[in-house]
Amino acid sequence: MRRVLFLGLSIALQDLLVGLSFLVIQAVVNTLGVTASAGAGKMDRARKALRSTIIVSTCFGIVMFVLAFFKGTLLTGIFAKDLDVISFTREKGKCKNLYQRSQKCLPM
Repeated sequence: MRRVLFLGLSIALQDLLVGLSFLVIQAVVNTLGVTASAGAGKMDRARKALRSTIIVSTCFGIVMFVLAFFKGTLLTGIFAKDLDVISFTREKGKCKNLYQRSQKCLPM
């Protein structure tokens, strides 16, 4: 029962963080006035705001990918305290060569 509760809380935390990230993105978009600009016929301003939002989102995605790929144990440590799980992430969580399956990589 304790394990189920822990896993449920981990999933709930993940869902909460996804929701919060959408709220932050929406707040940024609203400050840029994308919908107001589009509604006012100022499409150049709306395109500029949309482009800025895409750039920020892409940069954040790249940072998160690099963090998860190269320092995945940091993220695993948030949800698991078992050293076996954390070491599994270090050893098997990433592949040295993404195009080649080997004994050391997880099946794709």
